Amino acid sequence: MAIFRQLTLAFGAGAFGACILAIVAFVLARLGVPERIGASSPPSDLAFLYRILVWGGIWGFLFVVPVMNRAWWLKGIIIGLLATLTLVLYFAPPLQQAPTAALIYIAVLNAFWGLAAGAWWAFVSGPRKNGRKFGTFMR
Repeated sequence: MAIFRQLTLAFGAGAFGACILAIVAFVLARLGVPERIGASSPPSDLAFLYRILVWGGIWGFLFVVPVMNRAWWLKGIIIGLLATLTLVLYFAPPLQQAPTAALIYIAVLNAFWGLAAGAWWAFVSGPRKNGRKFGTFMR
């Protein structure tokens, strides 16, 4: 049963990271950063928010992989860069012709996702006071 708790916590961490990504993207769009570097600003509708929340949660499942658990910030950034690479190479190939600054902008946004999701994962998946993990507060 512990794997289901881990997967739930990982999806939540990814969704939390997506919320932070959406806030950072919104603030940067209001400041006009995407237009200055030649990137398109993300849409500000609920469909976009739902899409990044779900995909952020799906990418959060990679936090369950037991590699680099102590370096949660580096693990988050690496997963965020994997998401950027997948976006550019598979989901949105026209981005390959985008200016380099736009690709760096997307990578930085996904790095923000990785830091936020990794911090949340480290916060919720660590051992509790009694040394037990995952949902000991419900017993």
